[in-house]
Amino acid sequence: MSGTTIEKKATVVYGVVGKHPVRAENTERLLTSKSFDATTLEAALESIAKEIVPESEDQYKSQARPEGKEAYRKNLVQNFFYKFFLYMKNASGDIPANLVSGAGDIVRDVSTSHVSYPIHEDRPATTKLTAPYQASGEAKFTDDIPATGRTLYAAFVLSDRVVCNIKSVDTSKALAAPGVVDWVSADDIPGSADCGAAPGEEVLFAKDKVTYHGQPIGVVVAASQREANEASKLVTVEYAGEEFTKPILSIEDAIAADSFSGDPHVIKCGDVEAAWAECDEIITDTAYAGGQKHFYMERQSAYCIPKEGDGIDVFIGNQAPDYTRTKIASILGVSGNDVCVKTRRAGGAFGGKLSRHVYCAGACAVASKKLNRPIKLAMSIWDDCRVVGGRTEFKVDFKVGFKKDGTIVAVKYDGYGNSGMSTDFWGALVIEFNEELDGVYHVPNVLSTVKQCRTHIPSRTAVRSFGHIQAITITETVIECVAAKLGISPQDVREKNMYTTRNRINPCGQHLGNDFNIRAMYNKLKVDAEFDKRSGEIDTYNTQNKWKKRGISLMGIKYGCCQSYSIGTQALININGGDGTVVVYSGGVEIGQGLNTKVAQTVALTLGCDISMIRVGDSNTDVIPNTMFVGGSTASEANAEAARLACVKLNKTMHYVRTLLTKEGKPTTWKALCAKAKGLNMLLSATANFVPTGKRTSEKALPWSPFHADYFASGVACSEVEVDVLTGETTVRRVDILYDSAKSLNAIIDVGQAEGGFVTGIGYFLREEILTGSDGKLHSDSTWEYKPPCVADSPIDFRISLLPDSSFARGVLGSKAVGEPPVVLSYSVASAVKTAINASRKERAKPQKWALPAPFTVDIIQTAADISPEEMTLC
Repeated sequence: MSGTTIEKKATVVYGVVGKHPVRAENTERLLTSKSFDATTLEAALESIAKEIVPESEDQYKSQARPEGKEAYRKNLVQNFFYKFFLYMKNASGDIPANLVSGAGDIVRDVSTSHVSYPIHEDRPATTKLTAPYQASGEAKFTDDIPATGRTLYAAFVLSDRVVCNIKSVDTSKALAAPGVVDWVSADDIPGSADCGAAPGEEVLFAKDKVTYHGQPIGVVVAASQREANEASKLVTVEYAGEEFTKPILSIEDAIAADSFSGDPHVIKCGDVEAAWAECDEIITDTAYAGGQKHFYMERQSAYCIPKEGDGIDVFIGNQAPDYTRTKIASILGVSGNDVCVKTRRAGGAFGGKLSRHVYCAGACAVASKKLNRPIKLAMSIWDDCRVVGGRTEFKVDFKVGFKKDGTIVAVKYDGYGNSGMSTDFWGALVIEFNEELDGVYHVPNVLSTVKQCRTHIPSRTAVRSFGHIQAITITETVIECVAAKLGISPQDVREKNMYTTRNRINPCGQHLGNDFNIRAMYNKLKVDAEFDKRSGEIDTYNTQNKWKKRGISLMGIKYGCCQSYSIGTQALININGGDGTVVVYSGGVEIGQGLNTKVAQTVALTLGCDISMIRVGDSNTDVIPNTMFVGGSTASEANAEAARLACVKLNKTMHYVRTLLTKEGKPTTWKALCAKAKGLNMLLSATANFVPTGKRTSEKALPWSPFHADYFASGVACSEVEVDVLTGETTVRRVDILYDSAKSLNAIIDVGQAEGGFVTGIGYFLREEILTGSDGKLHSDSTWEYKPPCVADSPIDFRISLLPDSSFARGVLGSKAVGEPPVVLSYSVASAVKTAINASRKERAKPQKWALPAPFTVDIIQTAADISPEEMTLC
C-alpha cells in the first residue's frame, strides 16, 4: 500500500464460510491499484457478495427457523469487509467521526464490581462453609465416590428417531465388545416402568415405540465407563412406521394439529371486551419466549449399591430425595424402606434434577438389581442434553388497549406453552407463568388464557425462574410495543403503569403485601444508577456513532414465592455431649445455593454456639423422611426454619441445665451445658418440620394465602449495553441491581445468588439457543452449538445492593427468598439491547421493532438492525 492506495496485490480470505478458508480472488483483482474510496467500496461489496457464498450449515436449521442463519452469514461477508475498509480509512485519518466505531471491535475493560448490603451482627455475611473445598477441587460429587471392587459402569442407548415403532434392537456387537457385561432394557424392569412426574406418561426404557429423539432404550453395562460408552455406539435399533407420522415439534405444529392437553389456565379480572371502547389505541402482536438448557456443571450421574435382601443405596445429585426414593422403589418393585437415597451435594441443578434425573437413577438401579452389583452411570453432556428437556417455550398472541398517555386499560393474552411429550410440572408452571404476566404493572382489565401443547420432544421441566422469566419477556414486550406505538420511551410506559401502594392487587385478586413497594425501589435505583444522566450521555453517543449503539433500561420485578414447594420439610439436630459438636440433617439438598450454610448459621444463632461446632450431614432419606422439593427459592429458608424449631426444643433442655449449673456456681459455656446434659442422661436430639401458618391438612386451618404465591420478592435493575449493529455482538457495560432480600440470612450468599442468577438470565436472553431439527434431533447438545454465558458475558461494571432497612415479619428470621428472582431482572439487558437496535433503526428511518424472538443471539440482533449494503458508505 501507498497511502490509501493498494499498489501491489490485495489478499482477501474468509474463514468459517465452508470446510476450508476461501479466497475472494475476483475481489482481490478488483482492489489492485485502487484507492480506498466510495467507488472501490461499492464495487468490492458487490463483488464479494457474489464471490463468497457461505456453505449451508444444517445444524442451524431448526424447526423454529428452518432457514437457519443463512441470511446472517451472508450479511457478515459484506459487513466484515466494510469494517476492514473503515479500519484502513481510519488508519489514514480519512473517515468521518461517526463511522470510526465501525472500524474496530467492542473493547472490553477489566470487570469491576461493587457490593452493598446491610450488616446484621446476629448473622454474619460469610462465604459458603464448603467454598474452600469447591474452589480447590476437593469437594466430592456423585461420580467422585470411590468405586468398590465389583463396580460396573453403564451408558445409555438413545433413540435416533421420533414417533415410530421399534422393530428390533441388535445388541450382539455391543455384547461382544471388550469389557461388556450385559444389556439392560425394559424387559429387565422388575417393577413399574413409569418414571415420570405425571403418572402413566413416561417410561424408563422405550420398548415397542419411541416418542421423541433421544428417548432412552436401554443401557450397556461394562467394566469401565469408557468401554460402556464405546459399546453403546454398537447397538443398532431398527425402526418402523416413522414415514406415516409427522412429528409435532413446535408450538405452531401443535396448534395446527390441535395437540393440546388438559384445560386451559385462565385468569380474568375486569371486563376486557367492554374496556376496548375506552382505549385510544389498540394493537395486536405476538411475543415469544424461548427455551433453555440447565447446563449444570455436574452431569446427571448415579451410583447404586445393592444391600442385603431387596435393599439398595442410591447416591445421586438431585433436588428431591424422597421423590427419588419413591420412584426407585416403584421401578424396582420393592418397599419404600428398601431404598435409601443419599446426596452430599449436587453440582448445580437449576430444576433439572427435580424429576428428570429419574431416568439416570432408575436405569442405574435396574442394572444394579439385575446384576446384583454396584453400578455407576455418569451421563455424557450429549446424552444429558438430549434426555433432559429444559425450559418451556411460550408463544403469546396479545391484544392491548391504552390511552394516549401510555396508561394501559386492557390486555388480552392467548398463550401456548410447549411442554414436550409429557406434563411433568406443567400444572405448577402454568400457574407461575400466568400469575406473573402482570409483572409490576396494574392493568384493570385482563383476560389471559394459556394452553398446554403436547409435542414430540423431550419433556420440558422446571428451570431456574420457573415460568417467571418467560412471563416477564411477554409482559415487557407488550410495554415496549405500546411505547413504540406512542413514540415514547418504554420507561415512560413502565412508570405510568407501575403498581403503587394504592393499587397493589394483582389480576388474581391477591394483595401483594404492605412490604411490596416496587415504585419506591424503582425511584431509588433510578437516582443511584444516575439513569437520567446516563440516558442523555447514551443519546449523545448514539448520535455520534453510526455502527455501535448503546441502550439502557430500568425495570422492576415481582416474584411470587411459593412455600408449598418446601412444605413439611424436616430437620434433625444431634448434639454430642462429650465435646458439644452438633450434627444437623435437613430435608434440603446443597445444590450450590448455600442452603447448608444458612441452616448451620441458623442453628448456631439459635443454640448460641459457634458455627465451627456444627456439621451439616449429607441428605439421607433414612434419616429425614417425607422431604419435599428443593426448588422455588424457598428451600433454604424452609430448612433453616425447621432447624430453628428443632433448636427451640433443645434450648428448653439447655435452659434447665444452665439453671442447674448457675446454682452450682459452675461455668455455663456451651461445652459445659452439653456435658452436664449428657451426664444427666438428657435427650440431646430433636426434630421439627416447617409448615407455613395454616398450611397443615386441616379444613379449619386458614391458609397464610389461598393463592399460589405465599409472598412476593421484588427487585430493580438498570442495565446498559453496547451493540455492534454490523455484527450483532453485544457487551454488557454496566448493571445496577437493588434487591429486597429483607433481613438476609446471609448477605454474601444472597449477593452471590443475585449475581449468578442475573448472568444465567443474560445467557437466556443473549446466548442460549435451542436448535431442534425438523427430524426432532437436538443439534445444540454441547458447547459446540449451545453457548452458556461465560466470563466475558458478565457485566463490565457490576453493582449489587441489598435493600437496607428492610425486614419481612412473616419470613424466616425476617428474610425473603433470593435464588431465582434476580434471573428475571436480566430482562433489563434484553430491553437495553432492543433499545440499541431501535436507536440504529430510527437513525436510518426504519420502523421500530420490539417483538423479537428470544434469545437475541448475534444473528437475531444483526438481522433486526436490517442494514443494507447501500447503507454501508463512507459518509
